[in-house]
Amino acid sequence: MNEDSPLELQDRLEIPRLALSIRLRLGRGGLYIFAVESEAVRQAVLQALQESVNADAEWREIRITPERYDLLLYLRSLVHEEGISPERTIFSVMGLPETTAAQHKAEPDKKPAAAVNALNIRREFIPDNNLSVVLWVDEETRQRLPYDAKDFWAFQIETRFFRDAAARRREHFAPPPPAPVDEEIARLRDLLDRYHKQRPNDWGAIGKIAFELGERLYRRSHLEEALSAFQEALGSFRREKDLRSIAVVLGYIGAVRQSKGELKQALSFHQEALRLHREVGDLQGQAAALNNVGLVHQSKGELKQALSFHQEALRLHREVGDLQGQAAALGNIGVIYRLRGELQQAFSSYQEALQLYREIADLQGQAGTIGNIGLVCQVRGELEQAISYYQEALRLYREVGNPQGQAVQLNNIGAIYQQRGELQQASSCYQEAQRLYREVEDVQGQAAAAGNIGLVCQVRGELEQAISYYQEALRLYREVGNPQGQAAILGNLGAVSLGKGELEQALSYHQQALGLYREIGNPQGQADQLNSIGMVCQTKGELEQALSYHQQALGLYREIGSPQGQAATLGNLGTIYQRRKDLEQALSFHHEALLLYLEIGDIQGRANALGNIGLTYRLKGELEQAMSYLREAQRLFQVIGAKPKAFQLEEAINKLKAEMGAAE
Repeated sequence: MNEDSPLELQDRLEIPRLALSIRLRLGRGGLYIFAVESEAVRQAVLQALQESVNADAEWREIRITPERYDLLLYLRSLVHEEGISPERTIFSVMGLPETTAAQHKAEPDKKPAAAVNALNIRREFIPDNNLSVVLWVDEETRQRLPYDAKDFWAFQIETRFFRDAAARRREHFAPPPPAPVDEEIARLRDLLDRYHKQRPNDWGAIGKIAFELGERLYRRSHLEEALSAFQEALGSFRREKDLRSIAVVLGYIGAVRQSKGELKQALSFHQEALRLHREVGDLQGQAAALNNVGLVHQSKGELKQALSFHQEALRLHREVGDLQGQAAALGNIGVIYRLRGELQQAFSSYQEALQLYREIADLQGQAGTIGNIGLVCQVRGELEQAISYYQEALRLYREVGNPQGQAVQLNNIGAIYQQRGELQQASSCYQEAQRLYREVEDVQGQAAAAGNIGLVCQVRGELEQAISYYQEALRLYREVGNPQGQAAILGNLGAVSLGKGELEQALSYHQQALGLYREIGNPQGQADQLNSIGMVCQTKGELEQALSYHQQALGLYREIGSPQGQAATLGNLGTIYQRRKDLEQALSFHHEALLLYLEIGDIQGRANALGNIGLTYRLKGELEQAMSYLREAQRLFQVIGAKPKAFQLEEAINKLKAEMGAAE
């Protein structure tokens, strides 16, 4: 099947298995119910099945109509009166959705429609006569059949929904329908104001209204206003001595503080919420608070502690039978495993979470989890699969009308394009994400999108434009009081200044970022900035100072259990020893980095480490060894579609060839 196929990658990979099932059941019978998003998809699936099943099998297309709606009665006439052989015939059946729609229109009170009812009545005709039937429907019909024709449904061997990936690619940058005006916040504000004037001592009602207002403002990322509303709710609930509600509000205040990057304060609020939930014996509340505490530790880069809290939350969610809570906890556990480089465990956790979200029909949860699976694929270097998952998550977020979720997935898709060197597509994704964030007045999202656009400009070498976008992102993060976002952007500005050769300015930006990360207690951010300061010192030729900063960074990465951070820092240390002409020590660091990248399945990291090893062997004069490593690095960059990196290595390989020719 070619790349122009309308089918998604996972569906294309599944067709050989489905074809084998149909082929093995020829003559024994089987019912296959396939939902398709378009006629182009149906034709593509049908063609692939016909090619794979059996050259001798005959596909007989038949169509249900309002006049000939009894499918199984019609099949009986074909078998008994026309003598069609079940041993070599596969019946491809269309028209059920259109027929049931026409019957509902004609007889709206008759449920189920006559065509569906007939499937139930004569359901045993398919197995009794060993018929192979592929029933094509739309997804809505497929979802209804287990309820409207449950006896017929029980005979199906396989069912699957085939989506139209090509249509989604065409619609990729189509703007979503405009979001309805959010009148609820205005209504709640008005209601709260009336209670203040007319019933100022009704603390229970005031607390509930203020809490609802805060929750909706928080969803809109109006953090300061949300915080104010939650604090009013907290005061009201304390007057009422309502411990359960106090605990819930404390959790939300912690979440707002965390969104602002105030991690120490966030942790304090979540821990107090956890204490109160335990005091009132609320297991579900305890589980939610444990998850929140875990998320703060995760933001600080303290992955071991985060994992412990998420696992305890999962245990409690299972104890109370909360499937949605279990799915959320499994998703959080998956994130920790991904950050630790344990990609198979991450994938398994996400798959388990996805199964639970599907079981409870939570499309939003499915979308977030599918996006997380895409992140695992991206780290593995499986960029086509990653982009397929991101597009599916984007589709689901559009379906449920979640612009922030859409923006997150557009940012993820943009990162893939950026990694592949397709910078115009990356910029388009980031700009569309920025538009969505503006639409819902999500200031933090706007800041993140501006930062991403700045990264594209930086890669293009458009440094003044990059600075402009970074300054805009910094302004927005300061506007909402988010020191973590500010620190990240200050680090980016430091990198641009380094690229411009403005070393003192670069050092200033990175030191400001380091100070903010220390202030909010984020060791991961501290390690990142120590590494960056080390790079500035390297550029200034201050190798001893650079060595000290990189060693401090390595210690922090080891402390929080970040293998990717360790590997990157080991590469930096290797570069320093290269410059000091201590090539054996340099090779030792680069090989150690390579082993870590291999362990966590990071193909891009592997390629970088292999390139560094190749360049070190070149400095040693071991040109054959150097060529071997450089070629393997180039091959890996080509595999993941990182064109700029592959091109740089092509130039290095050509220079090495010239050196090898001169040596001969």
